[in-house]
Amino acid sequence: MRIRELKLKIPENGFTLVEILVILAILAVVFGISTLALKNISPNMQLSGITRQLVTDFRYAEQVSVTKQINHGIVFSTSTSPNEYQVVKYGEGGEISEVLKTEEFPPKVSIEEINFDNNKVAFNPYGAAVQGGNIVLINSKGETRVIKVSPAGFVKVSK
Repeated sequence: MRIRELKLKIPENGFTLVEILVILAILAVVFGISTLALKNISPNMQLSGITRQLVTDFRYAEQVSVTKQINHGIVFSTSTSPNEYQVVKYGEGGEISEVLKTEEFPPKVSIEEINFDNNKVAFNPYGAAVQGGNIVLINSKGETRVIKVSPAGFVKVSK
């Protein structure tokens, strides 16, 4: 009677330690490059985001003024850090009677210039702005966006 020898085969399909270290090094380089790229893109994304949000809130204040037949508007605060604005409802005498929403600017975006009286934009019950003007936003890279509000109530963004 013969005894058969059992041979254990070690599979050679796995990764070696060197291969795993090379893959980890490549991933680290890709992660480092993407982090640097994201830091450069971040101020632009924040500027675009707050610009869109502000234009949306201008249009909201205009729409609610027409719907409720009461003046609504936006009040900017440049004395706080970071800058902020509030969507407000005005009372009978032109004073603020209710704050509907408060929005802070991202840390890398600030107000460079406002051409509205007392940093306020108000819309009347016909949807027209009480006074036209513009606001200039700037990010940490020096890029700007200008939001123009015409006396007819149109809101336009330009660079």
